[in-house]
Amino acid sequence: MIENREIRSEMNQAQKTLLDLLKCALRGERWENQEQQDWNAVLKEANNQTVTAMAAAALPASLSEEERKPWKNAQYVQVDAYTRYMFAQDGLCRLFAENDIPMVILKGSAAGIYYARPYLRAMGDIDLIVPRELFSQAKELMLRNGFQLKRDDNGRHIEFEKNRLEYELHHTYSHRNEDLESYVIEGLQERVTGEVDGHRIPMLPKLANGIVLLDHLRHHLRAGVGLRQLIDWMMYVERELDDAFWTDTFCAAARQEHMETLAKAAARVCQRCLGLPDTIRWCADASDEMCDFLLENVMNSGNFGTKNAGGVRVESTAASIRNAGLFRYLQKAGELHWDALKKYPQLKPCAWLYQLFRYGRLFLDKRYRKDFKSNLDNGRKKYQMLRELDILARDSSEN
Repeated sequence: MIENREIRSEMNQAQKTLLDLLKCALRGERWENQEQQDWNAVLKEANNQTVTAMAAAALPASLSEEERKPWKNAQYVQVDAYTRYMFAQDGLCRLFAENDIPMVILKGSAAGIYYARPYLRAMGDIDLIVPRELFSQAKELMLRNGFQLKRDDNGRHIEFEKNRLEYELHHTYSHRNEDLESYVIEGLQERVTGEVDGHRIPMLPKLANGIVLLDHLRHHLRAGVGLRQLIDWMMYVERELDDAFWTDTFCAAARQEHMETLAKAAARVCQRCLGLPDTIRWCADASDEMCDFLLENVMNSGNFGTKNAGGVRVESTAASIRNAGLFRYLQKAGELHWDALKKYPQLKPCAWLYQLFRYGRLFLDKRYRKDFKSNLDNGRKKYQMLRELDILARDSSEN
């Protein structure tokens, strides 16, 4: 048996209760703890992490109807959203198949497929990727079929909207400082079809899908990762990533892409707090310090950092500045965020000034000044941990 060291002492009771609820829900069990709980506080934590519908499945029988009501309402809303999402995705997949454009779904239902009850997993937009040479053709196809262009090419994808659902059509998967295209390009050629609740999902094969889900966790760890991304990784590990597949295939890929440490720490946290079986032993040597850091960040940031948006942003900016240097960071971040540069590239030497002004407005906001020093201190710690996770192995300016 793998020793399960307690790593939850720094969390409040509501956060601990939420983890216990999720652990039971993911196992199809009901949580039967009889201790007094502040259910409003637990509900707030669940909402911040966008896991309310999932956690509701494990609520103890002792809860009153009044206490249970907001949780059940969240489930009804989520099931309705899931149904609309999946049928819209079915139509999209048919449209591309009928026009001979190969595509796969990224994340979303390609992560939900590993869940016993995928309809309780919160869904965001629908991400799809096509071969780069067919991207213009795919864009025109969507425009002709009622998809409204929301945002044009940002270097990776364009955004559409139709019937209150958002779509991202990718020609490139990788973010600014990683290069995972070989996995995705090969995966497009060797795509597989998954099935969930009667819906067929064109998706990347096992290795590529896992690399994408792990990279999604890595990418958002810089600026705010939540339980939803951590649980996606856990469900993939439980369904696909046993010791043999890790040793024979996945470990080498994760190491090459600077994600081996993160893969182990994230899986180990899931064993300690969310019920990932301890028969999975490839993560047994993850460091306690790294697991503590990861769990603390997940619980404090919420879904995509929305729980403490200002604080997380200050922490991440401080960590990135320590990594890249002040001027270099400001210049690269300004180039990334200043929309005027697309029209007036001659302004590029002034990008650092734009970014300085942008952050100046943020740090003058009274909401963020209160905890500014503590957030800077947390940024120093975050810098050290991100370095150990190899997340700052390459300069990053995406905050």
